[in-house]
Amino acid sequence: MSVIRSVIQDEYERNLRMQRAYHQELSGLPKVALVRKRIHGREYYYWAYREGNRVLNLYVSPKEHDLDAFKKQDERRRQLKALLRNLKAEQREMERFLRISAHG
Repeated sequence: MSVIRSVIQDEYERNLRMQRAYHQELSGLPKVALVRKRIHGREYYYWAYREGNRVLNLYVSPKEHDLDAFKKQDERRRQLKALLRNLKAEQREMERFLRISAHG
């Protein structure tokens, strides 16, 4: 096995471990997005989520919920999804290289 192939194989396995860890962290976060709307000069917050093909919005009372905590969770969920997209793209590139090097 060539040195380059070995390094890419190690990186591929690390990539898969990171994807599993990110998916696990995502499963612990709410599957809703916190959306801010301005209506008649006042701010209102809603949870946006999918139910089938429909996107539903549910009003969130700032008196009853910790909006700062939800904002942080929402931001982390968005970060994790972006990281997963990048890891998937890298995974496809590494799979392509490993397939080519196996035949070459």
